Amino acid sequence: MTLHIRSFLAALAAGGLGLTGCATLPPAAETAALCRAEGVSLHADFPTAGQHRCLARSAEAVIVRTDPEVAIAPWINPSPWFAFDIEREEAGPVEIVLDYGGYRHRYEPRIRRPGEDWQRVDPALIEVLEEDNRARLTLDLPAGRTRISAQPTYTPADVAGWSAAFANAHGFTSVEYGRSLEGRPLEALVAGPADAGRLLVALTRQHPPEYSGGRAFEAFATAIGEAHDGGALAGYRLVLVPLANPDGMANGHWRLNSGGMDLNRDWFEADQPEVAALQALIRREAEGRDVEVFLDFHSTRRTLVYNPPAGIAARGDALMAEMAARFTAALDPQPDWIEGHNGDAGTSKAWALQTFGVAGLTVELADEASVEESHAVGRLAAEAVLAVAADH
Repeated sequence: MTLHIRSFLAALAAGGLGLTGCATLPPAAETAALCRAEGVSLHADFPTAGQHRCLARSAEAVIVRTDPEVAIAPWINPSPWFAFDIEREEAGPVEIVLDYGGYRHRYEPRIRRPGEDWQRVDPALIEVLEEDNRARLTLDLPAGRTRISAQPTYTPADVAGWSAAFANAHGFTSVEYGRSLEGRPLEALVAGPADAGRLLVALTRQHPPEYSGGRAFEAFATAIGEAHDGGALAGYRLVLVPLANPDGMANGHWRLNSGGMDLNRDWFEADQPEVAALQALIRREAEGRDVEVFLDFHSTRRTLVYNPPAGIAARGDALMAEMAARFTAALDPQPDWIEGHNGDAGTSKAWALQTFGVAGLTVELADEASVEESHAVGRLAAEAVLAVAADH
């Protein structure tokens, strides 16, 4: 079995398997198998599936290539997303080599066997090869379809289900503020009195693979929703955006929307419909109000916060100090606070600072943060908001 894989890799390095280069690939909704051999087939026929090609010589040896969403992207954030199903006719062992091309291994694989919940693949079953640009998984798989993914797959439909339940539980109104490039609805959850003098904005999932940041946002939103229920935010209008890039999520992109743009670099130009529509919504909601809170939840290699320097914004220094104190007291390791990161790069936080004079904050969760850890960060951020709101 190992010899098969080595011969595959040698052929791959020589270009002999037709898997070299980074071509633009068909959408993930393709129903035909990506590849098959006797007793095994691989599939990417579900939302969030990655941009994959593959080679299966047998039921025991498979190579899966994972490519970014555009043909040539030397500037793309190295987030080599993978999500595919492997279907076996009979239970048995298999070696799966993940080939990242010119990119490096980042995500620790997750697995969901038929009828089971998501689990992390045991690190003892993962071998990172060569210069980190390939990883070999040695697994025992049951008959039927097993899903292998960089993170638990979380679809636009899953977000919509969470949003509907949240809105129903906390009296928020679902507002369709626009459509994505591929025509998917862009949804915001809005609450608070029309005469409120302050505005809170929080968003997430500008970048498709960033699962832990999205879960932190959900915990933040839940805490804010509960405070709204109790009247603690009576002076605030609340705007929550749970999925800023639905096309990228649905299509299994690493970073971009369907226009080939990193949405969190488009906030100065607003060339993409997702950003333009969201900015229009925020501007409407900000009329006659002070934007007091602007948070954008993401994921990266470790938990941290990108923030403007203290004293530069008209509003937000108190929130930064309160959030930093709560993070320091409750989180281990303590997140770094990084001033001015990409301040001129068209990020949401830089736009918020320039447009409304508020200290926009990007809250980054570690890629490998558990759901419980992500929820803790989201709740702490909400508690900081509530503490500052109580002082007004």
